Amino acid sequence: MNESGPIDPIVRVYVAIYIGYYHARQAIQKISDSIDSGTDTDDCQELFEIVSLNQKQRDQLERVEVLLKQFVDRTYPDFDLKSREGEAIAISFWMKRLQEYINEECKPWELCRMIGPIEDLYQFPEWLGDMYNSCDWVEPNTDRNDFEHLYKDCKRLLSEIKDISHPELY
Repeated sequence: MNESGPIDPIVRVYVAIYIGYYHARQAIQKISDSIDSGTDTDDCQELFEIVSLNQKQRDQLERVEVLLKQFVDRTYPDFDLKSREGEAIAISFWMKRLQEYINEECKPWELCRMIGPIEDLYQFPEWLGDMYNSCDWVEPNTDRNDFEHLYKDCKRLLSEIKDISHPELY
């Protein structure tokens, strides 16, 4: 897709929402931040539709991923979530989330909810480590103190990923 240039921020948002790094409201905010007054409404119709969704209605929020996929498919037809480029983006968000957990900037659920989508998309990648087991029994209301091992597991995994992942991330 972008062999010689930077990755479009919208593609990064697409990967992030697909793997569970962003929820719909966060994705809407990121998309809104990336649209400026000079953006062509014809070329970005799905994006304008996303930022105009009523965020108080669940059915509207459920449309974010669908509309974002339509935009990426139309604008970047060669992009594939399962490609090396898509995986590199996913790894970068996973590493960011691991660091956020270490820095106490996210909750256990925000970390662990990413595991299922990543496993499904990348067929149990090495860079996910043993986090499936580390996150067993983590629920949306889980307290950090109830899963103290997660901190240690995140630190270990983050250092391992730096040894096995794509060099273009550093």
